[in-house]
Amino acid sequence: MAAPIQQVVRNTKSKEELEAASLQSLLTAVVQNKASLEDTLRIMQELHDSGILEALHAMLTAKEKIAKILVEQALRPEATALINNMMSVMGGLTKLDPEATGALMNGLAEGMAEGTKATQSPKKIGVFALAKTLKDPDVNRTLKFAIGFLKGLGKTL
Repeated sequence: MAAPIQQVVRNTKSKEELEAASLQSLLTAVVQNKASLEDTLRIMQELHDSGILEALHAMLTAKEKIAKILVEQALRPEATALINNMMSVMGGLTKLDPEATGALMNGLAEGMAEGTKATQSPKKIGVFALAKTLKDPDVNRTLKFAIGFLKGLGKTL
């Protein structure tokens, strides 16, 4: 029969061996990520050259002061009103149909171009020209939209 084991010998590494293994692991990671590390170093150099890195460091150093100023500014009635208005606008935008909004924005751009062109003409618009313009399908469609818009807006006011 074999003799019982009286003592367990553990294979422990010295501090130097652990440091060497850690250094080897880092070197392997550097080799595997060479391109991204080079890009990161270029970005850091650009930030340093432009002074942004120094500004960020100063901001981090003064983070408590900056946070205090931001909180003080956010608690002002004007800032609170701005935040509430932005929340209302965002809520309203979620109710709009994106296709209709896109069409309206395109129409607005086209209308601005047509309006600019029309204002450059020296010709005046008389009553008869205005009545004739109302027969234009594009103008008529816009007037119907405007009247419907005003009705809808009036219901909520």
